[in-house]
Amino acid sequence: MKKVVNQNKLIKELKELAKKTLDSNERFHDYGHAISVFNNAKKIIDGEKAHKRVNVLVVLTACLFHDISSEEKNDSLESAKLIPELLASVKDFPEDLVKDVQRLVVSIEKGMMSENNLDEIIINEADSLEALSKLSICRAFMIYGKRSLKVKFAIEDFRNYINKKYKELNGENHTKTAQKICNKKIMLIEKFLDDCLTVYKD
Repeated sequence: MKKVVNQNKLIKELKELAKKTLDSNERFHDYGHAISVFNNAKKIIDGEKAHKRVNVLVVLTACLFHDISSEEKNDSLESAKLIPELLASVKDFPEDLVKDVQRLVVSIEKGMMSENNLDEIIINEADSLEALSKLSICRAFMIYGKRSLKVKFAIEDFRNYINKKYKELNGENHTKTAQKICNKKIMLIEKFLDDCLTVYKD
């Protein structure tokens, strides 16, 4: 007989594990990033009424652990390798779902998303949408500061980056919900960045 899992309790445990794991990670993609991607995925799943078309537990778990690697290069691929051992420490996590969590994490690596798999589309959208968050602005300028880039160049570069995300999300094979969230967020960030750039016109 298959064991019944309390999904809310399990997700709470997974969040705690992700926070503990990412708190020791020195990269800029911290727990704040992971939980933002997690929340974006929930909004997309709800908006698309996709609860019966995707395994919600798999999608949300992948969101929490997609950036656990300390490696900058091939981060999603490296994170996927660490997932089995981490999830093995969560008593009630179904073992038969681990490979699907890995598949979703790997799909975030550029060019690996399948347009036929709704769960892969959702996690990629959730990750891309996080680039349009207030937290993303903070993270981006910490990175620019570490690289000793001039402020004006950093603002222009970040604006180009979010515009690329905007075009990607408004392309084919993306959900209406993600596009709606994207269009709302891009307006707010564009205004903020344009206001920052106006001082350089004087």
